[in-house]
Formats: sequence, structure tokens, C-alpha cells
Amino acid sequence: MLKHIIPCSLILLSSVNSFAENKPIPTSRLVEVSERAVPVNRLGPKYPKNEARAGNSGWVQLSFVVDEEGKVKDVVPIADSGSKGFVRSAIRAVKKWQYSPAKVNGETVEQCENTVQLDFYMGDDGRVSRKFYRIFQQGKEALDKKDLETLTESINRIEKLKRLGVTERFWRDYLTIFQHDMLGNKSARYQSLRATYSSLSSARQLKFENKNTHVYLLSEMFIYEAQNSQFSEALAHFDSMLKIDADFAANYQKYAD
Repeated sequence: MLKHIIPCSLILLSSVNSFAENKPIPTSRLVEVSERAVPVNRLGPKYPKNEARAGNSGWVQLSFVVDEEGKVKDVVPIADSGSKGFVRSAIRAVKKWQYSPAKVNGETVEQCENTVQLDFYMGDDGRVSRKFYRIFQQGKEALDKKDLETLTESINRIEKLKRLGVTERFWRDYLTIFQHDMLGNKSARYQSLRATYSSLSSARQLKFENKNTHVYLLSEMFIYEAQNSQFSEALAHFDSMLKIDADFAANYQKYAD
């Protein structure tokens, strides 16, 4: 799913015109005459052969710019599940995408910031290895006892495992949410929330079986983003909450408003 913001030229236009006329220009009027870039051709990435042979799944989040001709440029990875092969393949694919360019007052402009997540999924159907399960259970018990030292040790042991499936990454990242919560590191906790949500989103079986976890992650990201003025992302996550559980989302409606 793509998330867009108002084109950078639109922001610049508002600043220049306000300065020239010495008065603010209503944002709503600017938004009404702007058109976002629309995808015309977006082919999926190729699955790296070595990752496919190993049965690995993963995801990559990218940021990019759509220029005045609708071409993609400045593709930058912003988060991933840990595979350089997936990152390279995702970048190659997005660079070939084509859009109908964004417009302001009928003139084509750059659309500055766009983000996308590309999923590479082999369908592990929720399976985890016995070794991972043993370590995870140790971490879960440590979490229940609020034993930060043992929890951190368990997470470090998981990190040393040679290969993690998407389900295993999901539960590893889920543990790190509470690790950073115990440490009081809000920024790192938010990044763990995003990583856990990305793993959940990339695996259909996980998403289906973990509805409560899904809305919990969305609500926690919404709270952090609202508190830190990341309004576009907060509203996008609120919309996702509404689609999954409207009754639960109602608890956050006044903040979204």
C-alpha cells in the first residue's frame, strides 16, 4: 500500500505566494487543485533465487520520488527484514515503475515522498523451528516476570539463528516491543512496532490468526505518530483500524478527528 503526501512543489508554492502577497493562502484551496501521481505500471520484484532456494520470506520498505514525467527516482530503503537480496530486488523493481505525474493547477510537479512495502512470501503458514520455539518461550516467560536481562538474552539468541521465517521474525520483533518498553525507549519501541506490523502484513496466515495483535499494533503506532506530529501516517493507521475492527477504532475517533 502506498502512502502519499502533498507534492513538494505545492508546499513551495504556498510559501512563495504567501510571501509575495504577505498573507496566508488557504491550504484547502491548494489541495483542491492538486492531483496526486497515479500508478500506470508497477511490476512486482523478482524473487532472489538464493532466497527462494533457502525458503526465506521477508519484506522491504522503500521511499521514492515521482518526477514531473511520472518516472521514479531517488529510491531509498528505509526498513527491511534483513535480506540484502530482497532489498536489491525491490529497488530494481520500483525504479522501473511508471506513474501519471502529480499536478498542481494543471502543471506537472514532483511528488516528493512516497513509501511502499514489497513482500517476499514463501508461505511458511505459521511454522517455527523447535529451536526458535524454545528460545521464544524463554523470552515470553521472562517478559511475564518483567525480567529484562533474560528477555534481552533471548532476543540476542534469536538474532544469532542462521535463518528466520516471516513468522519467526514477527514473534522476535514482538518481543522487542516490550524490551524497549521496559527500557523506556519510545523511539526504538515505535520502530519495533513498525517492524512487527510489517512482518504481520506480509504473511496472510499471520494476519488472519492475529486480529487482536493487528489492531493493537495499529493503535500503538497511531498513538506515537499523533504525539509526534506524524499526522499522515497516524490517519492511515487509523483507517486501517476502522477496516479491521470499527468498534475498537471508535476509541480513537476523537483523536483522529
